[in-house]
Amino acid sequence: MMRRMRNTVWSRAALAFTALSSLAVCAAFIRMSELKAAAAAALAFALIVSWRKPAHGLYLLVFTLPFSHVPAVFGSSNLALAEPVLFAVLAVFCVRRLGEGEITLRGAGLDIPILAFTAVTVLSSAGALQSLSPAQLADMSIRSPAFILRVLLVAFESALIYFLTVNLLRGEDVGKAVSILLASALIAALYGFTQLPSHGFGGVYSFFNHPNSFAMFLAMVLPLSISASQAAGRKHLWALPAALLLALLLTYSRGAFAGLLVSMAFLWFSGRVGSVKAGYVALAFTMLAFVSLTILIRPAVIASSRSWVVEAMPPTGLMITLRDRALMWNMTLGKVAERPLGYGYVSPGSLWGVPLEQAHSLYLQLLLEKGVFGLLAFLWILVSLFRVRLSGRPLALAAGLVAYLVHGLVDYSLKMGLLFFLFLALIEADKD
Repeated sequence: MMRRMRNTVWSRAALAFTALSSLAVCAAFIRMSELKAAAAAALAFALIVSWRKPAHGLYLLVFTLPFSHVPAVFGSSNLALAEPVLFAVLAVFCVRRLGEGEITLRGAGLDIPILAFTAVTVLSSAGALQSLSPAQLADMSIRSPAFILRVLLVAFESALIYFLTVNLLRGEDVGKAVSILLASALIAALYGFTQLPSHGFGGVYSFFNHPNSFAMFLAMVLPLSISASQAAGRKHLWALPAALLLALLLTYSRGAFAGLLVSMAFLWFSGRVGSVKAGYVALAFTMLAFVSLTILIRPAVIASSRSWVVEAMPPTGLMITLRDRALMWNMTLGKVAERPLGYGYVSPGSLWGVPLEQAHSLYLQLLLEKGVFGLLAFLWILVSLFRVRLSGRPLALAAGLVAYLVHGLVDYSLKMGLLFFLFLALIEADKD
């Protein structure tokens, strides 16, 4: 389904505003960078590649996804390398369409749910800023450029990577994007191996800032690598999923292990009953597990004090145990009950004075940030995805999403949201 935007003053103004805003975001990345020359060079390269062919800019974006922890270049550990590349591609996309006079947008089945998810994100962020106390706002450094930029990125980047991918890539292009993603995943895995002599038994993390984030990435791409190796029919290509699996094992992330196992079960079950039933079973299993965990973390079950949490989280950042997570989940639920509409982009620690960046649960983090309507919009996206029969590469991509959902029961990674929405877009782009 194609949608044409007429060449009107308003359409041209919208394109021009988006292009200028994207360039302003790119300039903000350079300003916050500790290595401004390197940041400017990276963004200039992204703009040049995108201008030659926007799809190539998207390939560059896909390649940079594993390189998430680059604070020296872009000024903040909360910013991923893929994010400035995303806005460089968006700026070029808008400028080129503006020059053409009118644009044709490709409609896809997930458009409305993703737009609803984005709208809820914007509204929850806007409403939450008016409800927080001055002390909480000061703790969140609300006036800092990094915080303002992060709020904008959280609100729009997921929808942007989805719509850009759907509109720029078609069948063969999707195959190239997948190959590039697997190549970058292999580079990340090989770099992770180099951390073994010095990192000991703490779990390798490659270019990520934590082993669990790296594990979540690997669990998502492993089904795709297995599918690609099967389709190619060449034995030596099985070295790729073997390397990714070894890197995953070296992260020691039990949540990722569970996610990968369920994703493999999803693929097996899809071959017997079809992807629609398998998808609904996987989604029902995940939601049942989330509800069960929620029941198990009632205050009566957790006999610990808030001060114990502070003492249990040393500045060295030791891996948090399941008991720690249970206490954090319980405290998060308490804050969700106080504000069901969400707090916007916020770390749980800023709400109760604990050094925590996230709730260690995808679903609780969604409830905390976007509220009940945000979680419902997220589920709407998943239901819309699994109601369509999938096979081949789209099915492998869906298996990666299943791994993300299961691992999300016990962990959360802001940067993996980009990969999640990229997978959704690749599935939609590969249907034709």
